[in-house]
Amino acid sequence: MTTGIAAGVVQRHARIWVNGTMVPCLLPGTGSLKNQASREDDKRPVVVGDTVDLAASGTHEYIVQGVQPRQTLLERGNRKQPGERIPVAANADTVLIVRDIRTPWDSGFIEQCVTAARRAGLQALLCVHKTDLAAPSIVAWEQTHWQYLAAVNVEVHFSSVQDSSHWLQPLQRRLAGHKVVIVGPPGAGKSTLLAALTASEIPSQPKPTTNPSLQPTANGWFVDTPGFKDMALAPLADEELAPLFPHIYQLQDQCHFATCTHRHEPHCAVKEAVQRGELGRETVVLLQRLRADGAAEGTGVTVQPKQRNHPDYTKEACSESFTCCHCGSLVVPEAAGTRHRNHCPHCLCSTHVDDKPGDRASLCGGVMDPVSVWVRKDGEWALIHRCRQCGELHSNRIAADDNTMLLLSLAVKPLSSPPFPLSSLSLGGV
Repeated sequence: MTTGIAAGVVQRHARIWVNGTMVPCLLPGTGSLKNQASREDDKRPVVVGDTVDLAASGTHEYIVQGVQPRQTLLERGNRKQPGERIPVAANADTVLIVRDIRTPWDSGFIEQCVTAARRAGLQALLCVHKTDLAAPSIVAWEQTHWQYLAAVNVEVHFSSVQDSSHWLQPLQRRLAGHKVVIVGPPGAGKSTLLAALTASEIPSQPKPTTNPSLQPTANGWFVDTPGFKDMALAPLADEELAPLFPHIYQLQDQCHFATCTHRHEPHCAVKEAVQRGELGRETVVLLQRLRADGAAEGTGVTVQPKQRNHPDYTKEACSESFTCCHCGSLVVPEAAGTRHRNHCPHCLCSTHVDDKPGDRASLCGGVMDPVSVWVRKDGEWALIHRCRQCGELHSNRIAADDNTMLLLSLAVKPLSSPPFPLSSLSLGGV
């Protein structure tokens, strides 16, 4: 019986690499396939990378008769079907994660890919691609930022579109003889990077990859995968997240609450580190997003629980008094004319405590200065606040007892400093 490696699978047809030749094969019905590798819930009995047993079909094609036991299996989840596991590639030993340096770094995709690789027992490598299309300062920032991945044994490489002389050979030597799965979001440059690594011809207009496809090399192979932005993993346990966010997990032992979510709890060491500038706010938000995504999957893996130690101000009125962080005035809810008092009526300043109105989820805590006013469709005025610490802008309704002189001064402020000389004004316009 002949054996080969599944190089591509589409419905009932497959391409199998047999003794240096790619041959077309047929897949029998799932019930008739001797499959020692797939699970009971696996809807894909043959996965790219599988070692399969073949028999001649008599029509110049082979037919797959069985799948040999898998050494590894890289999987991702499905947001539309929580709990479903989608096989990406079998029998690989390395995952090459491709990142376009021009895209946001805090999507969580890198951390999910590293976790998926670790769960499958694979070595993960990160390749930051298209560095020649970014400013040198951005490249320098990326080189520093991803150093933390060394704690989870993830190597980081940098590559460019045009000049490959300084990065191609080291990466080729590192991947030589390995069975590599290349993953990344759409447009990251996976196919062109693969062509460079395998010395293949780069098409002038590369077509998007729609199904995983295996390309053999001298002593291994590469699998090019369709672009996807989300691994949709089942819940990430603290044991998996801690190596990826070591600074946060070291600080959270100092939080007042053992189950602190670093959102709205008082005496939170993580929030205080963010406010002192010792920890990036985006990093903490990313950790919270990964925890929330995992909790949404609901597969029973324990993650850090969330507690709400205050009323839900997104649904309930806020009737608390507070001391203004800018002028020190005591602010009471009475006479505001609204259900939510969110700024001082004397100086019009506020505090950056919300990401969305009432959620008390912001990690910033900076003073928000009133910088302008605008008029809503119903004619109601609203303040524009800008945070001194992070620069974020928020819109807040004015209150009935707000300082009217300050409101008017904000309204006429643009007129006091026009961008053109007043002498140029005429009856016919500027």
